[in-house]
Amino acid sequence: MSDLSPSPLLSGLRRQLHVIWLTIAIPAVLVGIGALWFWLEVVEHEIAVYWTVFFAAMVLITLAVSYGVYRVYRIVRTLQERETQLQTRNQQLITADRLASVGAIAASIAHEVNNPLTTIKILIHSLQEQIPGSEPARADLAMVQEEIDKISTLVLRLMQFARPSEPELVVADLNLTLGHVVELIRPKAQMAGIVIHEHRDSPAPALADPAQLGQVFLNILLNAVDATPQGGTIKVITETKGGGGVVVTIWNSGQGIDPTLYDRIFDPFFTTKATGTGLGLSIAHMIMGKHNGSIRAIGHGAGGTSFRITLPQVAVAKS
Repeated sequence: MSDLSPSPLLSGLRRQLHVIWLTIAIPAVLVGIGALWFWLEVVEHEIAVYWTVFFAAMVLITLAVSYGVYRVYRIVRTLQERETQLQTRNQQLITADRLASVGAIAASIAHEVNNPLTTIKILIHSLQEQIPGSEPARADLAMVQEEIDKISTLVLRLMQFARPSEPELVVADLNLTLGHVVELIRPKAQMAGIVIHEHRDSPAPALADPAQLGQVFLNILLNAVDATPQGGTIKVITETKGGGGVVVTIWNSGQGIDPTLYDRIFDPFFTTKATGTGLGLSIAHMIMGKHNGSIRAIGHGAGGTSFRITLPQVAVAKS
């Protein structure tokens, strides 16, 4: 993932404001102590009045300057947040432009491949009906049919990527969709000796298309199972953040993703798996964009990898 940290100029200015504030705050405390001491010790002398006025003026000036530094500090912090938001938005626009270009090519390829593929499938089915079940050629045709089905699946994913359907948004509890997908994945995980732990806030309402989100969760969980070694762990966590929306985190205890690849994992056709198509995460990224949500990968070094999926939360009327 791209470095979205604030610019060195703003970070340096923020550090300087910390120094200025400490430089002012410490003398202010000393001035206050001095004023109190003079008032208590020299009050019977006429000069005490002048010193008191002087120290009071110093305290007021110090407070005014401190408030000014605080306001500037707040402005700098706001600028840092805005800068980070702009960088995030710019990265999203670059990704969207890249996906649109590849999508146009994918649509053309999928269309050209799908038509002859359909003809081949029809002819193979016809041949299978003409060959007796005991003939070895029938088994060979079954293998050919299986391989063609794999190509059909790839073409279907290409078409989904090139022409994604609009989500049918409803108020849905993400826990239900996520729980269904976890149960689908659990047998595959158990065969690999992988344990899935779940922690879900209830309820977790969001405006979403459950079928499309199920596709996102399924893709991330399948990748997690593939990345997790035997005896490893996958954690599925749902959190409601109030104004921050609903966050689904899927963590696995695998080796993690090479930090140099974070900028590319959502690119179409990019994969680190020998048998992967490289479209799963691209489609997931596109679906989340249509939901006004986000998906991002977070590396934990040797501690595995997390995928964090965020959706705006909606209020649900209590019965």
